[in-house]
Amino acid sequence: MSTPRTSSSGLPSAYTLYTITGSTWNACGSDLVVSAFGAGGGFDLTYVDAVTGERITKHGNVGTRQAIRIEDVVGTFFGRPNTVGAVRADLSANLVATSRTFTTSSTGTYGQFIPFIRVDAGFVPLVPGGASRELLHIERSSALRTNVGAINTGDADAVVRFALFDAGGQPLGTVDRTVRSLQVVQFPIDALSSVPVADGRIEVQMLSGAAWPDPLLSVTAGAIAWVSVIDNATGDPIFVPAQ
Repeated sequence: MSTPRTSSSGLPSAYTLYTITGSTWNACGSDLVVSAFGAGGGFDLTYVDAVTGERITKHGNVGTRQAIRIEDVVGTFFGRPNTVGAVRADLSANLVATSRTFTTSSTGTYGQFIPFIRVDAGFVPLVPGGASRELLHIERSSALRTNVGAINTGDADAVVRFALFDAGGQPLGTVDRTVRSLQVVQFPIDALSSVPVADGRIEVQMLSGAAWPDPLLSVTAGAIAWVSVIDNATGDPIFVPAQ
């Protein structure tokens, strides 16, 4: 069995959801906030480029009951503009991290809140050879479109299978994606089917890879999946985790 994961500074990896950037919109970015609930502490943020696999880690500290906002965390803080990737947060016990990924227009910004959430707080992890999970509210129509995403939190390459079904339970398409360690993939459901879909669902399963035990929880995580359902007229997205 793998040993509990810690950061380069020795911090336990308390959070297993990663923020993403550069995935859907033009001129998009992500702001990240680290807050202290009571006593302060340290944090490590690691950016993993989804294309090259490059990893950059930076350390910081938050004072008692303080909050730190890191604007344009990938483009400015890590110095990697116009890239697609994920940010992993390793946090002291009293810290929490949140993020917002957004795009900028002439009238302001719009985007979606993406929390860093432990797997016991709403996200259902995938494990190699384990049960499939469900991604709901899938739609491909003139009104809405759907992007599918997953991140491999394990230490080895993983193969993740995505199978699309319509509201009547009929299969529409399947695709397998290889996801390298600590990397993210995101793609439109057009990769699964070109037919219109409303109230569909995607079964997602981790076929192979590695899992690691969360040091703070009695769970094992290998990958995490989600969908982003986007209004075609306004660009307004909703973030839906696997069930």
